[in-house]
Amino acid sequence: MIRSMELRDLARIIELESNLFSHPWTEEAFVYELTQNPFSSYWVMERDECVIAYCGAWLSGDQAQITTLGVDAHFQGNGYAKELIQ
Repeated sequence: MIRSMELRDLARIIELESNLFSHPWTEEAFVYELTQNPFSSYWVMERDECVIAYCGAWLSGDQAQITTLGVDAHFQGNGYAKELIQ
């Protein structure tokens, strides 16, 4: 299931960021994107009610710039990132 990212997802998102990246985004950065940036759109993918992947983008007209993308290491290689981007 893919849905819009919500503030309640941030604990899990920060956990994934820390596991996936050497320079993870901060919680404050995600809060800004979710609450202040009018150009941002963020989504999560859930399996069994647990966030396993996420993607963020800045949307402007017919253009999109991916800002972040992460997939839990246990679920990588299954096409989930591609599904989120589409």
